[in-house]
Amino acid sequence: MLNLFRKARQRLLIDALQNGDLERLTKLARKIDAATLRGELHEGMNGIELSIFSAQPKSLQWVLRLWPAANESTRNAEPYSLLALSQPQQSLGLLTVLLQAGGDPNRIHDRRSLLHWCFELCAPEQLMLHLSRLIEYGAQIDDETLLPRALQLGTS
Repeated sequence: MLNLFRKARQRLLIDALQNGDLERLTKLARKIDAATLRGELHEGMNGIELSIFSAQPKSLQWVLRLWPAANESTRNAEPYSLLALSQPQQSLGLLTVLLQAGGDPNRIHDRRSLLHWCFELCAPEQLMLHLSRLIEYGAQIDDETLLPRALQLGTS
């Protein structure tokens, strides 16, 4: 019987995270802990991953308050910040929440900085906003390969 209530609560949590329902998340907060959010919630995803894949910055912010893991990575060693950048909807909002929660704007993955990843993952009309946000939070722009990439994109 107890397991039935736990499953129902988990289903409510999943729905609230997917829909950015802060009212429901606030009600659930007393019964949810970091271990729950860190565990597999839905289709192999934890609370951070579910919020990011659902394009819900508000949910992500709520999760990060209970489980401050903005600098951590997925099971596949992909940083959450890179996962946020790869979302076609709300990537800037998701990235901003991670940076506000202490995410490293100079994070390196596969020998490339987040600034470099922006050129590959961000839509051209959103690129400068993403680059600006990373720089605002302290991303180092002293890499000589960034300017040619920006210029090349500007002439395309």
